Amino acid sequence: MKEKYINISNDELYLIAKNTNESVEYYNFRKKLKNNFNSRNISFEDKKTKNLKLDFNIKNFVYDKCSKKDYKKLFSFNNDDLVIIQKNNKIEYFNIPEKYKDKIIIKNIFQSLNEKKIKNFSEISLLNDIYKYLHYIFINSGIYIEVLENCEIDIPMKYYVFIEDNFSLYNHVFLKLNKNSKLNFIENYISSFSDKPFNIITEAITEENSHLLYDSVSNIKNKEYGYISHFGKTLTNSTIDWNIVAIDESNIYYDNDTKIKEKNSTSNINVVTIGAKNKQHYFNTELTNIGEKTSGNILQRGILLEYSDITFNGVGIIIKGAHDSKSFQSLKLMSLSKNAKAKTNPILLIDENDVKAGHGASIGKINEEQIYYLNSRGISTKDANFLLSSGFIFEIIHKIKNKEIKEYIIENIKKIIRKSEF
Repeated sequence: MKEKYINISNDELYLIAKNTNESVEYYNFRKKLKNNFNSRNISFEDKKTKNLKLDFNIKNFVYDKCSKKDYKKLFSFNNDDLVIIQKNNKIEYFNIPEKYKDKIIIKNIFQSLNEKKIKNFSEISLLNDIYKYLHYIFINSGIYIEVLENCEIDIPMKYYVFIEDNFSLYNHVFLKLNKNSKLNFIENYISSFSDKPFNIITEAITEENSHLLYDSVSNIKNKEYGYISHFGKTLTNSTIDWNIVAIDESNIYYDNDTKIKEKNSTSNINVVTIGAKNKQHYFNTELTNIGEKTSGNILQRGILLEYSDITFNGVGIIIKGAHDSKSFQSLKLMSLSKNAKAKTNPILLIDENDVKAGHGASIGKINEEQIYYLNSRGISTKDANFLLSSGFIFEIIHKIKNKEIKEYIIENIKKIIRKSEF
Protein backbone atom coordinates (compact mmCIF):
# COMPACT_ATOMS: atom_id res chain seq x y z
CA MET A 1 0.00 0.00 0.00
CA LYS A 2 1.50 3.31 -1.08
CA GLU A 3 1.42 6.04 1.54
CA LYS A 4 1.91 9.78 1.13
CA TYR A 5 2.85 12.53 3.53
CA ILE A 6 2.68 16.31 3.62
CA ASN A 7 6.25 17.44 3.20
CA ILE A 8 6.05 20.98 4.55
CA SER A 9 7.58 22.26 7.78
CA ASN A 10 5.88 24.10 10.62
CA ASP A 11 8.01 27.16 9.78
CA GLU A 12 6.62 27.14 6.26
CA LEU A 13 3.09 26.78 7.62
CA TYR A 14 3.81 29.81 9.77
CA LEU A 15 4.57 31.86 6.65
CA ILE A 16 1.08 31.09 5.36
CA ALA A 17 -0.39 32.03 8.76
CA LYS A 18 1.59 35.28 8.84
CA ASN A 19 0.33 36.20 5.37
CA THR A 20 -3.31 35.68 6.41
CA ASN A 21 -3.02 37.56 9.75
CA GLU A 22 -4.74 34.68 11.47
CA SER A 23 -4.76 33.88 15.16
CA VAL A 24 -2.19 31.72 16.91
CA GLU A 25 -5.07 29.37 17.65
CA TYR A 26 -5.63 28.64 13.97
CA TYR A 27 -1.92 28.29 13.26
CA ASN A 28 -1.80 25.62 15.98
CA PHE A 29 -4.84 23.99 14.35
CA ARG A 30 -2.92 23.79 11.05
CA LYS A 31 0.01 22.08 12.75
CA LYS A 32 -2.26 19.65 14.57
CA LEU A 33 -3.99 18.62 11.35
CA LYS A 34 -0.72 18.21 9.48
CA ASN A 35 0.77 16.05 12.21
CA ASN A 36 -2.42 14.01 12.45
CA PHE A 37 -2.50 13.53 8.67
CA ASN A 38 1.07 12.26 8.57
CA SER A 39 0.80 10.05 11.64
CA ARG A 40 -2.36 8.33 10.34
CA ASN A 41 -0.58 7.15 7.18
CA ILE A 42 -3.65 7.85 5.04
CA SER A 43 -3.55 5.76 1.88
CA PHE A 44 -4.42 6.96 -1.61
CA GLU A 45 -6.11 3.95 -3.12
CA ASP A 46 -9.24 5.89 -4.08
CA LYS A 47 -9.45 6.47 -7.85
CA LYS A 48 -10.34 10.14 -7.31
CA THR A 49 -7.18 10.91 -5.31
CA LYS A 50 -4.52 8.54 -6.59
CA ASN A 51 -2.82 11.29 -8.66
CA LEU A 52 -3.01 13.96 -5.96
CA LYS A 53 0.42 15.44 -5.26
CA LEU A 54 1.65 16.52 -1.83
CA ASP A 55 4.89 18.19 -2.97
CA PHE A 56 3.92 21.70 -1.89
CA ASN A 57 5.93 24.87 -2.43
CA ILE A 58 5.31 27.60 0.13
CA LYS A 59 5.72 30.30 -2.55
CA ASN A 60 2.52 29.16 -4.21
CA PHE A 61 0.44 29.86 -1.06
CA VAL A 62 1.63 33.36 -0.18
CA TYR A 63 0.68 36.30 -2.36
CA ASP A 64 1.35 39.97 -1.59
CA LYS A 65 0.99 41.83 -4.89
CA CYS A 66 -2.17 43.25 -6.39
CA SER A 67 -2.18 44.18 -10.05
CA LYS A 68 -4.11 47.08 -11.56
CA LYS A 69 -5.85 44.88 -14.09
CA ASP A 70 -9.17 46.32 -15.22
CA TYR A 71 -11.61 43.51 -14.43
CA LYS A 72 -14.51 45.71 -15.49
CA LYS A 73 -13.59 44.73 -19.04
CA LEU A 74 -14.44 41.13 -18.21
CA PHE A 75 -17.59 41.80 -16.18
CA SER A 76 -19.71 44.93 -16.19
CA PHE A 77 -20.53 46.50 -12.84
CA ASN A 78 -20.89 49.96 -11.34
CA ASN A 79 -21.04 51.72 -7.97
CA ASP A 80 -24.58 50.50 -7.36
CA ASP A 81 -23.54 46.83 -7.54
CA LEU A 82 -22.60 44.59 -4.64
CA VAL A 83 -19.23 43.25 -5.83
CA ILE A 84 -16.10 41.58 -4.49
CA ILE A 85 -13.14 40.89 -6.80
CA GLN A 86 -10.34 38.68 -5.56
CA LYS A 87 -7.05 37.86 -7.25
CA ASN A 88 -5.44 34.76 -5.79
CA ASN A 89 -5.86 35.30 -2.04
CA LYS A 90 -6.12 39.12 -2.02
CA ILE A 91 -9.16 41.37 -2.48
CA GLU A 92 -8.64 43.85 -5.33
CA TYR A 93 -12.04 45.51 -5.44
CA PHE A 94 -14.82 45.72 -2.89
CA ASN A 95 -18.09 47.63 -3.02
CA ILE A 96 -21.18 47.64 -0.81
CA PRO A 97 -23.81 50.22 -1.82
CA GLU A 98 -24.86 52.47 1.04
CA LYS A 99 -28.39 51.04 1.24
CA TYR A 100 -27.05 47.56 2.09
CA LYS A 101 -24.34 48.42 4.60
CA ASP A 102 -26.65 47.89 7.57
CA LYS A 103 -28.08 44.66 6.14
CA ILE A 104 -25.02 42.56 5.40
CA ILE A 105 -21.69 41.78 7.05
CA ILE A 106 -18.69 40.93 4.85
CA LYS A 107 -15.35 40.03 6.38
CA ASN A 108 -12.17 38.23 5.56
CA ILE A 109 -12.50 34.57 6.60
CA PHE A 110 -9.62 34.86 9.08
CA GLN A 111 -11.00 38.06 10.58
CA SER A 112 -14.30 36.28 11.17
CA LEU A 113 -12.43 33.42 12.85
CA ASN A 114 -10.49 35.84 15.04
CA GLU A 115 -13.74 37.58 16.04
CA LYS A 116 -15.39 34.22 16.82
CA LYS A 117 -18.09 34.69 14.18
CA ILE A 118 -17.05 31.22 13.12
CA LYS A 119 -16.17 29.26 16.24
CA ASN A 120 -14.48 26.57 14.21
CA PHE A 121 -15.04 24.60 11.04
CA SER A 122 -17.12 21.99 12.81
CA GLU A 123 -19.88 21.92 10.17
CA ILE A 124 -17.73 19.67 8.01
CA SER A 125 -16.29 16.46 9.40
CA LEU A 126 -12.57 16.11 8.80
CA LEU A 127 -12.45 12.40 9.44
CA ASN A 128 -11.30 10.20 6.56
CA ASP A 129 -11.44 13.01 4.00
CA ILE A 130 -8.09 13.78 2.42
CA TYR A 131 -9.21 16.87 0.53
CA LYS A 132 -10.73 18.51 3.60
CA TYR A 133 -7.61 17.82 5.63
CA LEU A 134 -5.54 19.55 2.99
CA HIS A 135 -7.98 22.45 2.81
CA TYR A 136 -7.83 23.29 6.50
CA ILE A 137 -4.07 22.87 6.63
CA PHE A 138 -3.37 25.17 3.68
CA ILE A 139 -6.35 27.55 3.63
CA ASN A 140 -4.99 30.91 2.50
CA SER A 141 -8.05 33.00 1.63
CA GLY A 142 -11.80 33.36 1.82
CA ILE A 143 -14.74 35.50 2.87
CA TYR A 144 -17.45 35.47 5.54
CA ILE A 145 -20.87 36.82 4.55
CA GLU A 146 -23.79 37.26 6.91
CA VAL A 147 -27.22 38.65 5.99
CA LEU A 148 -28.85 40.11 9.05
CA GLU A 149 -32.26 39.15 10.40
CA ASN A 150 -35.30 40.42 8.45
CA CYS A 151 -33.10 41.72 5.61
CA GLU A 152 -33.52 40.95 1.93
CA ILE A 153 -30.72 41.83 -0.46
CA ASP A 154 -32.64 42.61 -3.62
CA ILE A 155 -29.63 42.71 -5.97
CA PRO A 156 -27.21 39.83 -6.58
CA MET A 157 -23.94 39.74 -4.70
CA LYS A 158 -21.15 39.10 -7.21
CA TYR A 159 -17.93 37.41 -6.12
CA TYR A 160 -15.24 37.02 -8.79
CA VAL A 161 -12.04 35.08 -8.08
CA PHE A 162 -9.12 35.15 -10.55
CA ILE A 163 -6.40 32.55 -10.05
CA GLU A 164 -3.18 33.65 -11.71
CA ASP A 165 0.61 33.25 -11.60
CA ASN A 166 0.55 29.50 -10.83
CA PHE A 167 -0.97 30.19 -7.43
CA SER A 168 -2.34 27.43 -5.18
CA LEU A 169 -5.74 28.71 -4.05
CA TYR A 170 -7.23 27.18 -0.89
CA ASN A 171 -10.33 29.34 -0.58
CA HIS A 172 -13.16 29.16 1.97
CA VAL A 173 -16.52 30.92 1.69
CA PHE A 174 -18.89 30.96 4.67
CA LEU A 175 -22.47 32.17 4.12
CA LYS A 176 -24.94 32.70 6.96
CA LEU A 177 -28.50 33.88 6.37
CA ASN A 178 -30.31 34.86 9.55
CA LYS A 179 -34.08 34.60 10.06
CA ASN A 180 -36.33 36.01 7.34
CA SER A 181 -33.43 36.99 5.05
CA LYS A 182 -32.73 36.52 1.37
CA LEU A 183 -29.66 36.59 -0.89
CA ASN A 184 -28.63 35.69 -4.43
CA PHE A 185 -24.90 34.92 -4.24
CA ILE A 186 -23.03 34.61 -7.54
CA GLU A 187 -19.47 33.33 -7.60
CA ASN A 188 -17.20 32.89 -10.58
CA TYR A 189 -13.78 31.20 -10.42
CA ILE A 190 -11.56 31.89 -13.43
CA SER A 191 -7.97 30.88 -14.06
CA SER A 192 -5.31 30.92 -16.71
CA PHE A 193 -3.52 27.62 -17.26
CA SER A 194 -1.71 26.38 -14.16
CA ASP A 195 -0.08 23.25 -12.81
CA LYS A 196 -0.79 24.10 -9.16
CA PRO A 197 -3.56 22.49 -7.08
CA PHE A 198 -6.68 24.30 -5.91
CA ASN A 199 -9.06 23.45 -3.11
CA ILE A 200 -12.30 25.40 -2.63
CA ILE A 201 -14.98 24.92 0.04
CA THR A 202 -18.25 26.78 0.57
CA GLU A 203 -20.43 26.46 3.66
CA ALA A 204 -23.97 27.84 3.75
CA ILE A 205 -26.41 27.98 6.65
CA THR A 206 -29.97 29.25 6.23
CA GLU A 207 -31.94 30.03 9.37
CA GLU A 208 -35.73 30.11 9.74
CA ASN A 209 -37.68 31.47 6.72
CA SER A 210 -34.53 32.46 4.80
CA HIS A 211 -33.68 31.76 1.15
CA LEU A 212 -30.26 31.46 -0.48
CA LEU A 213 -29.95 31.31 -4.26
CA TYR A 214 -26.37 30.24 -4.91
CA ASP A 215 -25.04 30.43 -8.48
CA SER A 216 -21.53 29.02 -8.91
CA VAL A 217 -19.51 29.05 -12.13
CA SER A 218 -16.01 27.56 -12.29
CA ASN A 219 -13.81 28.06 -15.35
CA ILE A 220 -10.48 26.72 -14.13
CA LYS A 221 -7.70 25.48 -16.42
CA ASN A 222 -5.35 23.16 -14.60
CA LYS A 223 -3.51 19.92 -15.31
CA GLU A 224 -3.55 18.74 -11.69
CA TYR A 225 -6.45 17.49 -9.58
CA GLY A 226 -8.59 20.09 -7.85
CA TYR A 227 -11.37 19.94 -5.29
CA ILE A 228 -14.58 21.99 -5.03
CA SER A 229 -17.06 21.39 -2.21
CA HIS A 230 -20.46 22.87 -1.33
CA PHE A 231 -21.88 22.13 2.10
CA GLY A 232 -25.27 23.37 3.28
CA LYS A 233 -27.59 23.21 6.26
CA THR A 234 -31.22 24.35 6.16
CA LEU A 235 -33.21 25.25 9.27
CA THR A 236 -37.01 25.55 9.64
CA ASN A 237 -38.86 26.62 6.50
CA SER A 238 -35.68 27.77 4.75
CA THR A 239 -34.26 27.00 1.31
CA ILE A 240 -30.89 26.61 -0.38
CA ASP A 241 -30.94 26.47 -4.17
CA TRP A 242 -27.55 25.49 -5.59
CA ASN A 243 -26.89 26.10 -9.30
CA ILE A 244 -23.43 24.72 -10.08
CA VAL A 245 -21.92 25.14 -13.55
CA ALA A 246 -18.54 23.51 -14.18
CA ILE A 247 -16.90 24.52 -17.47
CA ASP A 248 -13.40 23.69 -16.29
CA GLU A 249 -10.51 22.25 -18.25
CA SER A 250 -9.27 20.47 -15.15
CA ASN A 251 -9.48 17.18 -13.33
CA ILE A 252 -11.84 17.99 -10.46
CA TYR A 253 -13.61 16.19 -7.65
CA TYR A 254 -16.86 17.99 -6.80
CA ASP A 255 -18.43 17.20 -3.43
CA ASN A 256 -21.94 18.62 -2.85
CA ASP A 257 -23.58 17.82 0.49
CA THR A 258 -26.61 19.49 2.08
CA LYS A 259 -28.35 18.54 5.31
CA ILE A 260 -32.04 19.45 5.03
CA LYS A 261 -32.21 19.60 8.75
CA GLU A 262 -35.43 21.12 10.04
CA LYS A 263 -39.17 20.99 9.27
CA ASN A 264 -40.47 22.33 5.95
CA SER A 265 -37.02 23.17 4.63
CA THR A 266 -35.81 22.51 1.08
CA SER A 267 -32.65 22.15 -0.94
CA ASN A 268 -32.29 21.83 -4.71
CA ILE A 269 -28.94 21.03 -6.31
CA ASN A 270 -28.66 21.64 -10.06
CA VAL A 271 -25.41 20.73 -11.81
CA VAL A 272 -24.13 21.29 -15.36
CA THR A 273 -20.69 20.19 -16.52
CA ILE A 274 -18.82 20.01 -19.84
CA GLY A 275 -16.08 17.42 -20.18
CA ALA A 276 -13.35 18.49 -22.60
CA LYS A 277 -10.10 16.93 -23.85
CA ASN A 278 -9.08 14.13 -21.49
CA LYS A 279 -10.30 15.73 -18.26
CA GLN A 280 -12.05 13.87 -15.45
CA HIS A 281 -15.00 15.38 -13.59
CA TYR A 282 -16.25 13.39 -10.61
CA PHE A 283 -19.43 14.61 -8.89
CA ASN A 284 -20.63 13.28 -5.57
CA THR A 285 -23.93 15.03 -4.81
CA GLU A 286 -25.77 14.17 -1.62
CA LEU A 287 -28.96 15.45 0.02
CA THR A 288 -30.04 14.23 3.44
CA ASN A 289 -33.63 14.75 4.64
CA ILE A 290 -33.51 15.01 8.42
CA GLY A 291 -36.53 17.12 9.38
CA GLU A 292 -40.21 16.37 8.80
CA LYS A 293 -41.83 17.57 5.56
CA THR A 294 -38.45 18.35 3.98
CA SER A 295 -37.73 18.26 0.27
CA GLY A 296 -34.55 17.49 -1.68
CA ASN A 297 -34.03 17.47 -5.46
CA ILE A 298 -30.91 16.63 -7.46
CA LEU A 299 -30.71 17.52 -11.16
CA GLN A 300 -27.43 16.83 -12.98
CA ARG A 301 -26.62 17.21 -16.67
CA GLY A 302 -23.29 16.61 -18.40
CA ILE A 303 -21.90 16.81 -21.94
CA LEU A 304 -18.86 14.73 -22.88
CA LEU A 305 -16.33 15.71 -25.55
CA GLU A 306 -13.20 14.03 -26.91
CA TYR A 307 -11.59 11.74 -24.26
CA SER A 308 -13.31 13.23 -21.22
CA ASP A 309 -14.56 11.19 -18.29
CA ILE A 310 -17.57 12.24 -16.18
CA THR A 311 -19.07 10.43 -13.21
CA PHE A 312 -22.32 11.46 -11.56
CA ASN A 313 -23.12 10.10 -8.10
CA GLY A 314 -26.52 11.17 -6.81
CA VAL A 315 -27.37 10.17 -3.24
CA GLY A 316 -30.74 10.90 -1.67
CA ILE A 317 -31.08 10.00 2.00
CA ILE A 318 -34.23 10.11 4.12
CA ILE A 319 -33.49 9.24 7.73
CA LYS A 320 -35.84 7.68 10.27
CA GLY A 321 -38.29 10.28 11.54
CA ALA A 322 -38.30 12.48 8.42
CA HIS A 323 -42.04 11.95 7.89
CA ASP A 324 -43.79 13.24 4.77
CA SER A 325 -40.49 14.12 3.07
CA LYS A 326 -39.48 14.03 -0.60
CA SER A 327 -36.26 13.05 -2.36
CA PHE A 328 -35.91 12.99 -6.14
CA GLN A 329 -33.02 12.95 -8.56
CA SER A 330 -32.32 12.91 -12.29
CA LEU A 331 -28.83 12.25 -13.69
CA LYS A 332 -28.25 12.51 -17.46
CA LEU A 333 -25.10 12.46 -19.58
CA MET A 334 -24.88 13.07 -23.32
CA SER A 335 -21.77 12.14 -25.30
CA LEU A 336 -20.55 13.90 -28.43
CA SER A 337 -17.58 11.54 -28.70
CA LYS A 338 -17.16 7.80 -29.05
CA ASN A 339 -13.98 8.02 -26.95
CA ALA A 340 -15.52 9.61 -23.86
CA LYS A 341 -16.37 7.73 -20.66
CA ALA A 342 -19.55 8.25 -18.67
CA LYS A 343 -21.01 6.80 -15.49
CA THR A 344 -24.13 7.53 -13.43
CA ASN A 345 -24.89 6.16 -9.98
CA PRO A 346 -28.34 7.14 -8.66
CA ILE A 347 -28.77 6.01 -5.05
CA LEU A 348 -31.70 6.28 -2.64
CA LEU A 349 -31.29 5.35 1.02
CA ILE A 350 -34.72 5.44 2.67
CA ASP A 351 -35.30 4.68 6.34
CA GLU A 352 -38.86 5.99 6.64
CA ASN A 353 -42.19 4.78 5.22
CA ASP A 354 -44.26 7.95 4.88
CA VAL A 355 -42.18 9.55 2.08
CA LYS A 356 -42.02 10.13 -1.67
CA ALA A 357 -38.82 9.36 -3.56
CA GLY A 358 -37.58 8.50 -7.01
CA HIS A 359 -34.56 8.55 -9.27
CA GLY A 360 -33.67 8.30 -12.93
CA ALA A 361 -30.46 8.15 -14.91
CA SER A 362 -29.47 7.97 -18.55
CA ILE A 363 -26.37 7.99 -20.75
CA GLY A 364 -26.75 8.54 -24.47
CA LYS A 365 -25.22 9.86 -27.67
CA ILE A 366 -26.25 12.94 -29.57
CA ASN A 367 -28.90 12.29 -32.22
CA GLU A 368 -27.15 11.89 -35.58
CA GLU A 369 -30.38 12.43 -37.51
CA GLN A 370 -30.82 15.80 -35.86
CA ILE A 371 -27.21 16.69 -36.73
CA TYR A 372 -27.84 15.69 -40.34
CA TYR A 373 -31.04 17.77 -40.46
CA LEU A 374 -29.25 20.86 -39.15
CA ASN A 375 -26.36 20.29 -41.58
CA SER A 376 -28.87 20.20 -44.44
CA ARG A 377 -30.07 23.64 -43.34
CA GLY A 378 -26.57 25.10 -43.64
CA ILE A 379 -25.56 24.76 -39.97
CA SER A 380 -22.06 23.40 -39.34
CA THR A 381 -21.58 20.23 -37.30
CA LYS A 382 -19.96 22.12 -34.42
CA ASP A 383 -22.75 24.70 -34.32
CA ALA A 384 -25.31 21.89 -34.52
CA ASN A 385 -23.62 20.15 -31.58
CA PHE A 386 -23.76 23.40 -29.63
CA LEU A 387 -27.45 23.94 -30.37
CA LEU A 388 -28.42 20.41 -29.35
CA SER A 389 -26.20 20.53 -26.26
CA SER A 390 -27.71 23.85 -25.23
CA GLY A 391 -31.17 22.34 -25.39
CA PHE A 392 -30.00 19.42 -23.26
CA ILE A 393 -28.75 21.64 -20.42
CA PHE A 394 -31.22 24.51 -20.79
CA GLU A 395 -33.48 23.33 -17.97
CA ILE A 396 -30.65 24.08 -15.55
CA ILE A 397 -29.11 27.15 -17.20
CA HIS A 398 -32.45 28.97 -17.18
CA LYS A 399 -32.57 28.66 -13.38
CA ILE A 400 -29.75 31.22 -13.20
CA LYS A 401 -31.49 34.59 -13.00
CA ASN A 402 -28.54 36.91 -13.68
CA LYS A 403 -28.40 37.69 -17.41
CA GLU A 404 -24.70 38.56 -17.44
CA ILE A 405 -23.59 35.28 -15.86
CA LYS A 406 -25.98 33.28 -18.02
CA GLU A 407 -24.51 34.82 -21.21
CA TYR A 408 -20.98 34.16 -19.91
CA ILE A 409 -21.82 30.48 -19.38
CA ILE A 410 -23.41 30.04 -22.81
CA GLU A 411 -20.54 31.80 -24.60
CA ASN A 412 -17.91 29.66 -22.86
CA ILE A 413 -19.78 26.42 -23.56
CA LYS A 414 -19.92 27.45 -27.21
CA LYS A 415 -16.14 28.04 -27.23
CA ILE A 416 -15.40 24.66 -25.63
CA ILE A 417 -17.59 22.77 -28.13
CA ARG A 418 -16.27 24.65 -31.16
CA LYS A 419 -12.62 23.98 -30.37
CA SER A 420 -13.22 20.29 -29.64
CA GLU A 421 -12.38 17.56 -32.12
CA PHE A 422 -15.21 15.36 -33.39
